[in-house]
Amino acid sequence: MPVIGFRIPDFESLYGAPVDRDRLLEELPMLGGDLDRVSGDEVHIEYFPDRPDLVSVEGIARAMRSFLGDERGLHHYELAAPEGTLEVDAGVGPVRPFILACHVRGLEPMDDADIKRLMDLQEKLAFGIGRRRSRVAIGIHDARDTAPPYRYHTVDGDHRFVPLAETKETTVRKLLAENPKGKAYAHLLPKDGPFPVITDKDGHLLSFPPVINGAHTALRAGTTDLLIDLTGPDLPTLRTTMAILAAAFLDRGATLTPVSCVYPDDAAFGASAGKTLVEPDMEPYRGTLSVKETERVLGLGLDRMDIIHALERLGHSATPCGKDPDEVHVLSPAWRADLLHEWDYIEDVAKGHGYRDVEGTLPKEPAFGSTHPAEKRARLVRTSLIGLGYLETTSLTITSEKALFDRFDLPRPEGDEAPVRVVNPVTEDQTVMRTWMLPSLFGILEANRHRDYPQSLFEVGQVVDPSGHNGWHVAAVRADARAGFTQVKGVAEALLRDLGVKATVAEDDHPAFVPGRVARWQVDGTTVGRCGEVHPRILERSELRVPVVALEFDLDRLLPVQTVEPVQQQA
Repeated sequence: MPVIGFRIPDFESLYGAPVDRDRLLEELPMLGGDLDRVSGDEVHIEYFPDRPDLVSVEGIARAMRSFLGDERGLHHYELAAPEGTLEVDAGVGPVRPFILACHVRGLEPMDDADIKRLMDLQEKLAFGIGRRRSRVAIGIHDARDTAPPYRYHTVDGDHRFVPLAETKETTVRKLLAENPKGKAYAHLLPKDGPFPVITDKDGHLLSFPPVINGAHTALRAGTTDLLIDLTGPDLPTLRTTMAILAAAFLDRGATLTPVSCVYPDDAAFGASAGKTLVEPDMEPYRGTLSVKETERVLGLGLDRMDIIHALERLGHSATPCGKDPDEVHVLSPAWRADLLHEWDYIEDVAKGHGYRDVEGTLPKEPAFGSTHPAEKRARLVRTSLIGLGYLETTSLTITSEKALFDRFDLPRPEGDEAPVRVVNPVTEDQTVMRTWMLPSLFGILEANRHRDYPQSLFEVGQVVDPSGHNGWHVAAVRADARAGFTQVKGVAEALLRDLGVKATVAEDDHPAFVPGRVARWQVDGTTVGRCGEVHPRILERSELRVPVVALEFDLDRLLPVQTVEPVQQQA
């Protein structure tokens, strides 16, 4: 979890008043964190990663103004009119399609400590909500030596520029191979290009996202004006990150001037094609909360006004619904990245009410637990595959149709066969529930293609069929120069033997696998899984440079839980 350090005098200047030190240290963890250490007027607190708006002293002070002070409810910010443009070229669409930008003006002249604090915020956001720059990369530039119009476009590997903290030109290709930042983030870009860059009206290279900025706009002491750029594949995440940064700068008294990002009319940009995006957008999120559901979850006996007051302590604006006495309308800050479900609002109600006021109770009767048969089955599978040299992974059950079907040349099912769809998805890569698990493992292989081989991975987890029923699968992949069908068939046979299952094998056909090198496994005439060599075109699409073999079994068909006896726990 991120540890945020700040000085109490700086906190008080942002808070707007002196604070009682003891009360501050007592209340800070109530927002969702743990005090790490206190040294003099230096406070270090560890916050949960679901609150990226709290990874800066500005965000903490803003939250505490609502939680402790009189500034309850939604914070409102004013932005300047848009100024300047940034042209987005169609070539960045397949590489890193989205960009947002804004100018920050009127800061107090920055010293080295201010620059260090800003870089710390940049890195924490890029690491957390930005998923190590795969979702969001942040560029912060000294705006004194640059001006719009800006351009977001691509270059080849021979393009030359002077990277940040360097004095000599280098090529993009050489930087990716030799520079520490280049080697750390090269896997986020196509191996052979093209590569995205941001340039200004004079052609100066400002940034090579998501890797490194150019030296031309390096931050220097004394600057009062900045240019901020955010790039990534997921526009909603960029917008939330921009709102977090914007609120931090506005709390410092700066003026924010959006840059109009002009997108081409190209399908690669989705709903943004042909549009002009003006960010940050500080408009609040709208949500609703049920009084009955809040009571069911918390059991605190709170009425509607109690809930409204609790939400206002957490920086929301809440009003009763005139027509429905069970409903509360909520307006939430644009920088809150964690509000995905009604229960997230209920969690804020608990915080606003005060965890100290929640009395704990002990169960009236003793209860004895036991291992669920499905978990015992999963342990058997894990033991077998770990013994075969595979490393267990865990991934999300939420994915996208592109990852589930398009990547493997499978038609997208429609009607009753379509996957369960997420209502109001937060990101474009989390729109449906997965129906099989190999795509999840392939995503992990893609993210680790810069690591050494061989890589042997497996996962035991849930999938969701089109009817909404959850089922258990196991999938495994091995990326290795010597990987072949005989090898993966041997792994499947060993797994079945360890589970005590007798199955027959027959030739199969599947678009994701090499014809003639894929087999299906059957138990009593029912197909329970398949294994084989992944087709080279799939590997090329994922930029995997070694052969990959894979297997996947439906555990509910392979070994029904009714056949697995639970392990009784000792009282």
